[in-house]
Parts: sequence; structure tokens; C-alpha cells
Amino acid sequence: MKVMKRIITSTLLLSALALFSACQKSEQQAPAKGESIVFTASFAPETKTVIDETGKKSLWNQDEIRIFNGNHSEAQEYVTTAVEAATANFTIKNPEAKFTGTNFIAVCPNSLATEAWWNGSVDKTINKLYLKPQQTATVGTYDPEGHVAVAYTENHELSFKNACTLLKFTIKSDNIKEVCVYSTGAVLSGNFNFNTEGEGSITTTAIGNNWVKVKGNFVNGQTYYMSCIPGKLANGFTLEVVNDKAAKGKDNVYTKEIELLRNKIYDLGDVKYEERPAEMRTLYLEPGVWKADGAVYQAYLFNGSGDYQWYDFKEFKEGLYKVSFPDQWETIIACRMNPAGPASNWNGKWNQTNNISLASFGDNNCISITDWGGYGQPSPYGLKKVTVE
Repeated sequence: MKVMKRIITSTLLLSALALFSACQKSEQQAPAKGESIVFTASFAPETKTVIDETGKKSLWNQDEIRIFNGNHSEAQEYVTTAVEAATANFTIKNPEAKFTGTNFIAVCPNSLATEAWWNGSVDKTINKLYLKPQQTATVGTYDPEGHVAVAYTENHELSFKNACTLLKFTIKSDNIKEVCVYSTGAVLSGNFNFNTEGEGSITTTAIGNNWVKVKGNFVNGQTYYMSCIPGKLANGFTLEVVNDKAAKGKDNVYTKEIELLRNKIYDLGDVKYEERPAEMRTLYLEPGVWKADGAVYQAYLFNGSGDYQWYDFKEFKEGLYKVSFPDQWETIIACRMNPAGPASNWNGKWNQTNNISLASFGDNNCISITDWGGYGQPSPYGLKKVTVE
């Protein structure tokens, strides 16, 4: 399906600007074949705004929209053959259909309104629109199938309003494949309702996501846009970057409250991939009967890929030791070692536990040694939760 190009005409005012909406007057159209109405649609800027450097105006380009006539279940797909046109006539896709009425709501693109509905006898709210949580990276603009525009009319002229917010960012690293924004509690994508009265307002439904992402082959130095559902982010948001090896980079965390308004652009600035510091995990050892002969204690960590590493338990307080390590391992063996060495070597081991799955700890975080076990043999062990001051 071809979709509407949203391009521009002037410069951004700081980081939040009005996008487009529009209205051009024309004579009311007569019903077309099958007694279905022909609509005239425009998407001229409310204010002259640029979202890329082309300087072009918003144009229709063989688009498909969905139009509702106020009867709860009645909607039809409409299409235009216009190419790069500021104003376009839309005719019904099914020429045999009969589609009439006195007031209408239209949604662009059609693909984001296939489950939407409107009860025209109640209000002017279109219900269950859909904003894709995963959008496609498009240089200089946003995914045309990932941004919702709505028009209400009591004649046959459609003047579209943007229903979404745009987040702008500029790529400053190579090999980025995904940029994702997470909120705490606020809905950023999924289903929402749009009230076409006045300037338009948003309500979200129970079916929504607290995240939205853009994926693709990003080009270093280029600017991109992400569409999201407007709303108040009381706890700010987190920006996450993923590279071409599916590795998540260091998060950028914005803790201040921000309200994302409909029809605005918010500039997130430069986005780059920075290696994420490894998350650490800490476990404790209560050596019990092992605490004899000046023994030292080590942890042997390994995973199913054959990787392993030795780590030292350090005395934390009397009778309690702790070890910290990157949270990348699957299994631990706690070892009682000869203080004369060799360190980090099985030849220096006096006693050991059996293999302990790290996933088995749950809320417990201490290995408590309960008996000696046989020389060179795994020792039974107990687990208990330790409260660290």
C-alpha cells in the first residue's frame, strides 16, 4: 500500500512544534456511482513547520484512508489516485458500495483504523485507533504507516489533524538497529481513542504498551522520528539503543515529568550506542565448619558455553563473606581453598559445594555450609536469606 508523504516548509522552533492539519474549502461533492460520496482531503500545515530539510509541503500520494459515517459498524476504505498533490479527491474503494451520511470521521492511514468504530449519535470520538509499537526507520521523517491523522466533517471536505506526538532523534553511531522509548506507567503505543472536538484530545484504553520503538538500518548522521500516543509521563522515560549484534547499549534515563502533547515534536538530541555496564550480582558465604586452618574462599562461575571465571569471597563481617560478579553466569561452585595456593586453581582446593544454579536462589542470597563432606567431594550445603546492613 502506498501512503501519504508528510514533508514540510520552514524551520523547527526549539524542540516542540506544531505539525500539520488543514482545511481548504470546496463545493460539496455529489454522490458517486453506487450513491457513495466523493471526499476532498487536504493536509496543509497548521503552522509552517519543517521536520526534514526538503522544504516540501505535505502531499497526498495514492493513499488509502478509512471513513466512518456515524453508524456504529459502517466504515469504508477510500483511495486517491493523486500523486504528490496538496489536495486530493478520495473515492470509495468498492465501487458497488453505498456509503452516505451527514457527518463523517476519516482516519489516515487506513491500516491503523481497521478495528476502529464510531457511534455518531453519542459524540465525535473515534474509538480503538491503533499506533504500532514497532515502527520502521525512515530517513528524515517517520514511518508513514506508524502515524495517525484524523478528520471530522459535516460536509465532504476532510481537514486532517495529527493524533500523535513525534519524538525526534539524530543517529550518531554506526550499526544501530533499534531505538526504543520506555515509560513508567504511561501508554505510548497500542489502542487509543481520539475526540475530534476543538483541538482534539486523547484517551487511552486498557490495551496499550508502555514502550514504542523504531527499527531499521539507521544511517549515522541522519535524523529520524518516532510516533507515540500523547500523554503525561510522570516519571519521565528511558531511551534504549540496540546494535546490530542485538546488544543493548547504556540507557539514557530522563527522570523529569514531561507531558507529550498532540501535534508537537520533542527533540531527544543525539542518539549513540554506548556499551552498557555489566549488571552485578552479589552472593554471600557462611563458611560454618569450613572456617578452619586459615582457609580462603573462592567462587567458580561458569555457563553452558564453556566460559568460566574464578572470583574471591571477601570477608564482609565476622563469619560472613561476599562475592560480586557480572550477572552473566549460570552456575556457581563455592570452594574452600588452601591459603598457600595455588589460587584460582582446582589443585589449591580443599573442599567444594556441588553445582548451584544461580536461578535457584530466588530471594535467598547466601550459601551456608552445613558439613564437611568428603575430601575432594562436593559438600552438602544449605541456602538461607541474609539481611545485609
